[in-house]
Amino acid sequence: MKVLLTTILVIYAFFSTFAQAEWRYFEESYDGDILSIDFDSAEIQDKYITYWQLIDLKSKPNGVASAAEYIKLNCDRKVKTYQRLQVIAYAKSGGNAPTSNQKVVDPVWMRAAPESIYEITFERLCEAMELLR
Repeated sequence: MKVLLTTILVIYAFFSTFAQAEWRYFEESYDGDILSIDFDSAEIQDKYITYWQLIDLKSKPNGVASAAEYIKLNCDRKVKTYQRLQVIAYAKSGGNAPTSNQKVVDPVWMRAAPESIYEITFERLCEAMELLR
């Protein structure tokens, strides 16, 4: 019984952290996906920014209406690279009704597709970081 109660409390605490995030609209893709950022989660260290972003998906693939991603962004290069460190899928938009939560064990560096919502967001975030320095 103690193990069950402890497990429930840990899960509740983990998911409630994301439910309390203050998502701020940041960008909209050409196909209607909306990307919001929790600026309170953002940390800048040298050439990297780590932060949480939430994407509300217009097409809702496989029943996923939104996804929160913990991103590590490398602003040191002309072509920005990033890692997904954690991904949480939600059945409802706005980061509601979590369906899965995965920490990425061995994240790889990726490039955003040209003119994608990721590329536009990364460029804007890295420009803002330069202004703060």
